[in-house]
Amino acid sequence: VEVVRAGEEAMVGDSDRLEEEVEVSPKTVGEGAGKEEQAPVAIGEGPSKEEGANDEDTGDRKGEERSTLNMFKSLSMDREDMDSVLEAVNQELLLIRQSAANRLKRTEAHLQRRLKKTEEAFRESQAVLSARLRESERAMREAQQRIAEATEDRIKGTQATLIDGVREAQEKLKEAQLNLKEWQDQFFDPVPLKIPFERRRQTFSLMVWSFLFIIPGMWLFYAVSGLMLVHAVLAIVMLPYMLWTLTVDVDSAYDARERPYLRGLRIWKDMADFFPCSLVKTADLDPEKRYIFGIHPHGVISLGAFINIATEATSFSEQFPGIRAYLCTLEQNFRVPLGRELLLGLGMVAASRRTFRRLCRNSCETTKGNAVAIVVGGAAEALEASPGDYKLVLERRKGFVRMALETGACLVPVISFGENSLFKTMENPPGSKLRNFQEALKKVVNIAPVVFYGRGVFNYRFGFLPYRHSLVTVVGKPIDVPKYSGKNVYTDPEAIRLTNIYHEKYVHALQDLFQQNVHNYDESFKTFSVS
Repeated sequence: VEVVRAGEEAMVGDSDRLEEEVEVSPKTVGEGAGKEEQAPVAIGEGPSKEEGANDEDTGDRKGEERSTLNMFKSLSMDREDMDSVLEAVNQELLLIRQSAANRLKRTEAHLQRRLKKTEEAFRESQAVLSARLRESERAMREAQQRIAEATEDRIKGTQATLIDGVREAQEKLKEAQLNLKEWQDQFFDPVPLKIPFERRRQTFSLMVWSFLFIIPGMWLFYAVSGLMLVHAVLAIVMLPYMLWTLTVDVDSAYDARERPYLRGLRIWKDMADFFPCSLVKTADLDPEKRYIFGIHPHGVISLGAFINIATEATSFSEQFPGIRAYLCTLEQNFRVPLGRELLLGLGMVAASRRTFRRLCRNSCETTKGNAVAIVVGGAAEALEASPGDYKLVLERRKGFVRMALETGACLVPVISFGENSLFKTMENPPGSKLRNFQEALKKVVNIAPVVFYGRGVFNYRFGFLPYRHSLVTVVGKPIDVPKYSGKNVYTDPEAIRLTNIYHEKYVHALQDLFQQNVHNYDESFKTFSVS
């Protein structure tokens, strides 16, 4: 369009000058016409190329303008031909405008479609973002709700734990206060000055027994023996005595050497009256047979077995005429100088197979009427001692049954009701540190290190004397056991079978004896078990 306008202006300004200078011949006009007819095509072709190109440089357009202007200047044509050319150019320009308008419309329509698609995509994106935002908000609300619920539950749990802890602390405080009060009562509950002399004599007998038979008493014998050895005159007597016990008199711990006057001392009767202690017979014992007494429970120190079996405080020989009772104790007790003489005089023997084979052998007439008593549970049962509880260790204790098979002695179940209530012990459940220490020490020294306490000499609450609690020893019916004639009662299958049979009979007889008498002789009874 700009080229055409420039050409029109050039033709209007130079028309007069062209008419004067140029002499136009028909041939030249014809040629010019021919050229003029080609010019619109060339001019028309220019815009069509511009339709195909995006943008032409400004320098190229200016060059085309100058070439077109020169072309118009060089043309020698008349006005009519120029009008036709201009008309053709105008038509071409009209076509160009129409084409440009159509392309503009198409471009506008395409842009509108793109805009719509963009708007739709934007709306979709906005919808997706809104949905995601709503989901995020919902998830956040749910998370906040869960956090709030978890926090509330944790707060409630913490509050409950704190409340339980406070309650437990209050209960422990109350228990500690009660324990403190109990300990205060133990230390501030003195024995009255005005009490019967008989009761003082009973307490004195227990005090003597405690110093003689509890572990400090054994060390007392060692101390006295040492002082006698140091003394020049007493050493003349003490040194031969100790040599005699270590060399000549070794087997006396496995044989009977009782002294009836020691068993019948008044001090043992006072001990029995302290509790009081009594012996109950449920069946007669044939003096022509031999017997093995199984005594239960062990308790802390087995006072029931000592008073009723090792002494005549409860008239054992009168209730069982023709029966000589021998109480087994630890073998190391017979190594204590002077103290061993007291044990032997009371008819006590070492807990060993040699003892049973000597005192219960069937081939000897002198063993008829012998009754060897052994506390079957031993140190393991002593650790279970607790007031009112009877926890017997018996299921794997079958040695005394084998001795009965080997010697043909009868088995007799014996229960001392109230034995576990004579002392109070510290709680030592299995697995506790105290129990583990006691078990380890028991394996080393073969003595039950029971932590116990009782009443004192001058107070009723704390000391090492037993409490005044009824102590009743019930002797059950004998169980006849045949003498095993095989080679080895420990390894022969038949002997093992018989051992299991008579052990089971013994356990049943013991349980029946307990159930028949416990409610008559122990009001503090709580539990009974055999393990």
